[in-house]
Amino acid sequence: MNYELFNKINGYLEGVSNLITHFGGCYGHEYQFIKIDSPIERAIELHNTNSNLKNHKDIKYGGLSELDDWKDEIFNITTRWFFSLFRLQNFGVSVEYSDTDGETPAELDKESNNVSNELIKLLEEFFEGSNVKAYRLVTEVGWKDEFDWEQIYFSLGDEVFILDLYQWG
Repeated sequence: MNYELFNKINGYLEGVSNLITHFGGCYGHEYQFIKIDSPIERAIELHNTNSNLKNHKDIKYGGLSELDDWKDEIFNITTRWFFSLFRLQNFGVSVEYSDTDGETPAELDKESNNVSNELIKLLEEFFEGSNVKAYRLVTEVGWKDEFDWEQIYFSLGDEVFILDLYQWG
C-alpha cells in the first residue's frame, strides 16, 4: 500500500467535507479514510466504538452487505454526499443530451462528475494489485435527528480500510 496516497485520499476528503460544511448551511460534514489492523468484524466494532457514531445509542448494526461493483457504488454514494449542498440550497446543474428526452443532474453524469471520479481514481490507485473486497455497513435507527452517515469497508485480510462519511446538524 502506498501510504502517501492514503494521506492524499484523506486530504481530498477533508477538502470536500470542508467545502460542503462551509456552503451547506447548518450541517457539518466529516469524511475520512481510516485504517484498522483487525479482521473486518472486529474493525467494525473498534471503529464504531470510537467514531462519530459512538454517541448515537439508538443505532442497530445489521452487518455488512458486499458491494458487487465498489467503484459504481462509491460513485453513487459520494454523488449523494458530495452534492448534498445542491439540494440544501435548492440549486442544480443539468446536462441535456440530444438522444434523450430529458436532462440529467450533472452530478449523476459519470463523465461530468469529476469530484466523485477523483476519489474513485485515488482509491483504485491505492488498492491497485490488491484483492480488495468492499462492503457497506447496514444500520437501522428508530429516529434520525440531524445526523446521517455512511461507512464503506474495504477488506484486505487483517487490514481494513473504512470510507467514513458523517454529517451532523
